[in-house]
Amino acid sequence: MLASCLSWPVLGATVTGQIEVMKKGGRKAFDSAEFAVVYLSGIDNVLSTKAKSDSIKINQKNKRFFPRLMPIVKGQVVHFFNQDELDHNVFSTEQKKSFDLGRYPKGDFREVQYNDTGMYKVYCNIHQKMILDIVVLDNHYFAVTDEKGSFAIDAVPPGQYKLNVWHIYGGVSSKTITVGVNGLQLPLAQVLSTKIVREVQKHKNKHGKKYKKKGRYRR
Repeated sequence: MLASCLSWPVLGATVTGQIEVMKKGGRKAFDSAEFAVVYLSGIDNVLSTKAKSDSIKINQKNKRFFPRLMPIVKGQVVHFFNQDELDHNVFSTEQKKSFDLGRYPKGDFREVQYNDTGMYKVYCNIHQKMILDIVVLDNHYFAVTDEKGSFAIDAVPPGQYKLNVWHIYGGVSSKTITVGVNGLQLPLAQVLSTKIVREVQKHKNKHGKKYKKKGRYRR
């Protein structure tokens, strides 16, 4: 199933394609090509840059963020809901948007508004393997790849744009495309990862220190 994080009126053509995500070193592809965001830039459309008033929901369940990757339009608010039986402490140390939401229990949530475009890492100060990537974009012309790497961006007005790909393991690519009234089917494209899973998970806590051993209390 293709993932598109916002629902917008279908007023134009559809851009479709497939991404293959190569492991660091480029010798082998991942079995799954999910968790890449494909987005268009260079669209001069006032409606496309206006964020929807709808808030975005991120769930914390089974000591994971769901979804793992969330593209949004700048200006949107993200709600972090705790659905686990234990506390979480969501935080980010990004220069453009750092925050510490503190510990909160099941059934509670905190919210953060993102007003600047960019890539943002979000973590839990209690569970090191909880990692979320939020990609803040200028417009709603984006999609997230499924396990096969397939994507579809709907309602694209005809024109020439830059198509960009970013994967959670650092793979990036971009190319200029021309979209006609009948849409565009792109050939298979590759992105090369710059990190391995261990490197992504090896981050510091909100105090800039190493995580303590499992079971130890963290504020």
